[in-house]
Amino acid sequence: MARPKPTVILSTTDKVTHLTKDVSKIDCVYSVCYDGQPISVRNYNPYINDSNIKYIKTSYSTAATAINHAKRLNQQFKTDKFKVFRLSVGECVS
Repeated sequence: MARPKPTVILSTTDKVTHLTKDVSKIDCVYSVCYDGQPISVRNYNPYINDSNIKYIKTSYSTAATAINHAKRLNQQFKTDKFKVFRLSVGECVS
C-alpha cells in the first residue's frame, strides 16, 4: 500500500542549496510513554567521562513507528508499561 501524499501547509526553498523544506499537516502526534507518563530516552557510555549523550525520539507522526518503538523498549526493559498515546492539540506554551 502506497503512503498517502501529505497535505503541505508551507514550503520554502533555500536559494543557495536548493533544498526545499515543507511543513505538512498531520492529525496528531503519537508518543511513547511509560506507565502513562511522558518520557525521554537517552543513550550514553557511563565508563567514558566525556561520553556523548544521545536522546532518542519518543514522539512520532505515525502510529506504527511509535508502536514498534514501545515494543522494543518493553523487550529491552522486560516490562509491559511502555505504551503509545495519541496526542492532539493542547495548551499553547509559546
